[in-house]
Amino acid sequence: MTNIDLYFESLNEEYFAYMIGLRGLILKYHSSISEEWKYGTPFYYFNKRPFCYLYINKQTGHPYIGIVRGNRINHDILFQGDRKKMKIIPLDLSYDIPRTMILEVFDLLTPLY
Repeated sequence: MTNIDLYFESLNEEYFAYMIGLRGLILKYHSSISEEWKYGTPFYYFNKRPFCYLYINKQTGHPYIGIVRGNRINHDILFQGDRKKMKIIPLDLSYDIPRTMILEVFDLLTPLY
């Protein structure tokens, strides 16, 4: 098993299904996306350059998708906070994955690659 597989296997049932859904959505978005283990989390590359990553906020327990070049695009779902280059797509386990909005963000992001 890879570190990425171990990461997903270590999640409790509630997080596991949600995070696996996000993983599938990201990997199916484009054939140029690859998955790597970086900075202790699943990281996704587009044409071998950092694209996004999955993370669970340790304070709130909410997952999010970190968008590496998020400062260069605008979308209502994105949140920058005090980050300089990245924005995040905050998610909530009590709601379905906002697939359409995530794909809209990816559509805005891919021309930068």
